[in-house]
Amino acid sequence: MNVTPTRVVRRLGLKRDHKIEIDPLLLDQEAQNLSIYDKPPTEVISLQEFEEFGRIRLKALRKLENLREKYNRGSNEFTEAFRKEVGSILPLFARKHTAENAARERRIDRISHFVLRMAFCSSAEQSRWFLQQEVDLFRLRFALETPESAMQFLRVNEFDLEAISPGEKRELASKLAAASNITEDKIEKTNFWRVKFVRALEAVRSRRVLVQGGYAYVTFNELANVVAMRLRMQISKAMAKEAMALGMLDEGERLIPLLRLMTKESTIAHSGPKNANEITPDQVDELAKTSFPPCMRQIHLRLRADHHLRHFARRQYGLFLKTAGMSLESSLAFFRHEFTKKIEPDKFNKEYAYNVRHMYGKEGGRREGQGMDCRQIVLGNAPAAQDCHGCPFKHCEPEHLAQKLEAMGLNKDDTKKAVTLAKMSQYDKACAKFFEAQHKMPEGALGQAITHPNKYFELSRQIIEGKRSRTGIETKVVELETKNGVKSEEHDDFGEEMEF
Repeated sequence: MNVTPTRVVRRLGLKRDHKIEIDPLLLDQEAQNLSIYDKPPTEVISLQEFEEFGRIRLKALRKLENLREKYNRGSNEFTEAFRKEVGSILPLFARKHTAENAARERRIDRISHFVLRMAFCSSAEQSRWFLQQEVDLFRLRFALETPESAMQFLRVNEFDLEAISPGEKRELASKLAAASNITEDKIEKTNFWRVKFVRALEAVRSRRVLVQGGYAYVTFNELANVVAMRLRMQISKAMAKEAMALGMLDEGERLIPLLRLMTKESTIAHSGPKNANEITPDQVDELAKTSFPPCMRQIHLRLRADHHLRHFARRQYGLFLKTAGMSLESSLAFFRHEFTKKIEPDKFNKEYAYNVRHMYGKEGGRREGQGMDCRQIVLGNAPAAQDCHGCPFKHCEPEHLAQKLEAMGLNKDDTKKAVTLAKMSQYDKACAKFFEAQHKMPEGALGQAITHPNKYFELSRQIIEGKRSRTGIETKVVELETKNGVKSEEHDDFGEEMEF
């Protein structure tokens, strides 16, 4: 490969002046489809390859993340979609490469991993995202490898595994069957390996393996988790060191801008709008200040403060965002970004992602949910002490309500009028009063009560975008059109005010 000396990246180990000798074992590792990426490449590559390989892998990781959100992990649909969509980007990942291009695909795999490791090591949040994608990717790739290839990989990388003998297997048959959820008649045909239990903590925690004498007895399916645990620790430690080394690297005009551009484009590509009316995660803070009704604004503020929402708040807020125009992908990205400031991404995927997908009709009965109207919110489950859902005009004591409204920008006079209406159970008129004050409209200019949080949002956007006048909005009922074509209108029995 001929390259101009002044336009190359010397090595991905970050140190320019330190030569790394080729370890004979590394040659064997490079002959494997899988890698634990413990040794950075030492060859000379061009900046063009550096950038190209990094972008290819980044595209594959984003595609994998999207597939996890669309399909149940471990399902046949998920595996087939992975093979088709991710395999089209990097054939090695889905074992769709040929013998002739195997060496090239393995080279791209190793170089691209280290490129992105450098790109995503600068912040804890970026590191967590990259680490989770790489571990999930490895599990999938390991499962797609043939048993012979997988065992060769384990031997080359010196994993401390010991296959148990047929005699020992017969002695432990009943215990192995009970722990692994395998019938005893199938134990004879199932291979088991003995590993130190600290290297199989995920399986031990889930009680999927037999633990005896300090060892865990794992099947082939569990070996992926054993290797993934070592991979996670390896990458995590390496990225911490690389974050420090990157600051001392004299590449401020060449390499560093490339790395930063990759992470920036990753964020934009993940959260960018697919159409002009879509709400993206990066827009929510500003929209909450200018156009969210008090009920949704209080939930948003609690989410940003606590990085968590309880069930009823998640549902009330999630359906509001969906009806306002947030896509499933953006909604998952938005809630994952906040929740994973306190919990691990795996925990979010297992305990919360399902609920988000359910609201969009991708789980359960597959019926799409719509934003709750004010009647549903007011008459629904009342918030407990630790909750933030519900309607502030209904569920807050007058003194607390006044404090909230003033904190949201209302002056004392407007706050007093809104609180008075709330005391009279005219919650829709109190919300309309807040709307007028927030948008600096004359009193009574709105000309209608607020009966739906998404109606509030739509009217607000129309005023801010100049599509409606601040001095007097038509009094006719405004229909809310969701992206699914479902309309929500004011109920005829509301009349001048909403009766509760």
